[in-house]
Amino acid sequence: MIKFMKSKYFLSILVLISAFTFMSCEDKDNQKPTVSNLEVGHNDTIFAGYPVHLEFEATDNDLLNNYRVTIHAESDHHKSSVLDAMHWEFDSTFREINGVKNYTVHHHAIHVPANALTGDYHFHLIVADRSGNTTAVEKDITLAPAEAYHGDEHGK
Repeated sequence: MIKFMKSKYFLSILVLISAFTFMSCEDKDNQKPTVSNLEVGHNDTIFAGYPVHLEFEATDNDLLNNYRVTIHAESDHHKSSVLDAMHWEFDSTFREINGVKNYTVHHHAIHVPANALTGDYHFHLIVADRSGNTTAVEKDITLAPAEAYHGDEHGK
């Protein structure tokens, strides 16, 4: 009789554990965040000595976590000379989207040094949600000299 009760107790625990495991698997978030309306600089041009206008909308079915921005010279994909190594680079993670489902990012927190080498650059945006899902967006941009800047609502 005791053996039967022990096996019944064990079986009940096993069923409960299986049920919780199955439910937690169903609740796992596999949906990537979405990125829309991405604006970088002025018509994909940024300027030496000026802050970069960055704007986009991030949404997720659960909760957003952060976004990472990297900018590097297009030639950095194929390191071929000392000049390539001298191009300006930027890499930073921002957390103001943490804990919300929808957020419109609009800032000028990325500052291009006045002595940055001009030319073709590559912009990468990676948005992550709290479950670790990511969405990556890339853009080809141009870093222009300060003299080319004519002013608009997205500048200094």
